[in-house]
Amino acid sequence: AGKQVFFQPWVLRIAAGIILVIVGIVIGNKLSEQRQHDQELAAIKKELEENKRLMISMLENQQSASQRVMGATVALEMKQADDDIVTALVKTMNEDPNSNVRLTALEALGKFYQQGHVRQELIKSLSTQKDPVIQIALIRLLVQMKEKEVVNQLKEITRDGTVIKAVKDEAHSGILKLS
Repeated sequence: AGKQVFFQPWVLRIAAGIILVIVGIVIGNKLSEQRQHDQELAAIKKELEENKRLMISMLENQQSASQRVMGATVALEMKQADDDIVTALVKTMNEDPNSNVRLTALEALGKFYQQGHVRQELIKSLSTQKDPVIQIALIRLLVQMKEKEVVNQLKEITRDGTVIKAVKDEAHSGILKLS
């Protein structure tokens, strides 16, 4: 008699209804979790975008070298850099009037050297740098990157009469390490 009650159509309908309610609750919870996850992700992306804009505005602050150094330092702590950040750092490294700011921008770019366009900007910058501190740091970075493409530029530096001895020595050392 117990078996017959379980297989009655009304019992199966109730069981199916209970299962549908449970499945609905589970799916609803999963969708709610996904929605919450999407909202958290959107908030993180927004915060990253705001931080990027803040960093770039700090790099462009012509009134304060310390603000520009802080902007480059923020970039040092990033895991990766997009085109806007790279462009701001390259401009800072090449054009900032303060050596410390340029050096910090160079360090930040050095962190992202595996990105192809960063690598090319560093190579291109070697021929335009005139500050010995930046030249030496850039040569060391390019040698550390094992960038054989700069050997001819390094040879030119060793022959340039306007370049100081310390930079020429670093260039010569770089040639030996890369050859």
